[in-house]
This record gives sequence, C-alpha cells and structure tokens, in this order.
Amino acid sequence: MKDAAAQIVGRRISGVVVRRARPGKSPMGQLFLVFEDGFYFEFYAPESQIMAAGGLDEGGLVRALRYTPDSHVVEWAAVRDPDSGEVSVDSYDINL
Repeated sequence: MKDAAAQIVGRRISGVVVRRARPGKSPMGQLFLVFEDGFYFEFYAPESQIMAAGGLDEGGLVRALRYTPDSHVVEWAAVRDPDSGEVSVDSYDINL
C-alpha cells in the first residue's frame, strides 16, 4: 500500500460502494471508490464496520490531516496542479 494514495489522487470518482459482511465473515467493512476510467480502489476493515461520518466537511487537506489528535496519518498524497493531475506529496506515518 506504499503508493496507494498516489494511485487515486486526481482520478474522478463516479461511484462509492460501502459493504458490510455477514456475521462471522471477513473483512467486516469495505469501501470502494469507483472511478470514471473503469478502475476502483478498496479500503477495508478486517475487524470493524466502515461507517459514514455524516456528510461533507469543509476544510480541505490540512484540516483532514489534523482531524483528530488521537490518531496519526499513515499515508497521504495531494495534487500539485489540478490541471495536470501531477501528484506532488506522498508521506507516511506522520504525526501532525
């Protein structure tokens, strides 16, 4: 998963799928981002369900990186130039 964030930055999302496993099955939660180009990317939680937090929040990348003091950022990436889609930042396991 080392470059996972960089693989999805700049792609246009055309669909989102949230799945919950039947009791006793794994992974318990899955989130799929489906992209316009026919690819999809999966996030999964082997031992817990994935739940929506309630809706869109304003604040952008910096606010998302600093969202909660009780966790740390494992991976992130950002687009340098939205017109080109060039990924400029890719960092791992940081505390802000």
